[in-house]
Amino acid sequence: MYSEIRWLSLGKAITSIVQQWTCLLEFFKSQLSKKKELKLTKDQILFLENLILKLKDNSFKYLILLFEWTTKILNNANILFQSRQSQLHNIWPQSRLIYNTIAQLKLPQNQENTSNFLANEIFLEKLQNEIEFNQTIFEYEVNLKSLAFEMMEFSKKFFKNLLLLTSKYLPIDDNTIKGFQLLDPSNHTLQNSKYIFRESLLKKFVSCYGFLNYEQVLQQFSDFSLLADEKLPLQLENYKSSSAVSRYNVEKFWIDMYNIEPEKNPFALLSNFFVNLLTIQSSNSYVEERFSQVKLIKTEKRNLLEVATVASILKVKSYYENKGENFNFEPEEKNYYFYGLIVNSYNV
Repeated sequence: MYSEIRWLSLGKAITSIVQQWTCLLEFFKSQLSKKKELKLTKDQILFLENLILKLKDNSFKYLILLFEWTTKILNNANILFQSRQSQLHNIWPQSRLIYNTIAQLKLPQNQENTSNFLANEIFLEKLQNEIEFNQTIFEYEVNLKSLAFEMMEFSKKFFKNLLLLTSKYLPIDDNTIKGFQLLDPSNHTLQNSKYIFRESLLKKFVSCYGFLNYEQVLQQFSDFSLLADEKLPLQLENYKSSSAVSRYNVEKFWIDMYNIEPEKNPFALLSNFFVNLLTIQSSNSYVEERFSQVKLIKTEKRNLLEVATVASILKVKSYYENKGENFNFEPEEKNYYFYGLIVNSYNV
């Protein structure tokens, strides 16, 4: 199956097809029955006939449900790279979750074991529901065992390749990425957290921040890792996140920790170290947003705008978005006219 649409949209498109399967089949049947009235060409009639055959094909329905399941996993992973909040601490846990979800699929090894294939709770729950509780998606009664055996070999190859690609492109074995999970304050009591912190983060990054003392930062993390959640200087409950992949707003937690007066902050150096780590970009969403805004500013009618002008407009717009009601920019009187152009004409 091939489609020239964005990956995130592809998952929604497949889900819509599954939800509207019966309606789509009936629609294309009705169009074919009106071929004379609609004056369809031979190519159009052939296309409709092939499409109807596909929609009646149980194997094809199986593949669509398979792709729907796969795109949901990959789209959930993509959330990490579309968030404005730093998700650096979530890259390794989410990568591991994706890998394990695929690796734990128990596909049958021979024909004798195919009877339970469609009952696989992890992978085929959706397909099982469609077959057993919504027979309308199928034109005729489905033989679960024969359908399972028919698609078994394909599924085994599909998931084997998917697992290989997952292990190749996801940072499952990257110790530095694994260490970033300690940025989440709720992970400070993880097993071997001190070792992970020292080997994966401190040794690699402390030299980048020459003003930090290696031993002192390590000692502060050691003390921090011994504290129960309720004993932390800041209460985690106040930093809950609305993100689908993150429990807490990690950025806000460590920035607030950093802003505690040094004489009252037992983790001043540690928070300084973590705030610096959080400057590492884990998402390109901000850049993508700016590219989209450029298209709204430099249009076909305003195609003579210079790069410096567009950059300045974007800076004003970005500053305004971040400050909101606290935006107190006051242009000089001589610049009122130009500022008015920016506000009124360039979608600021």
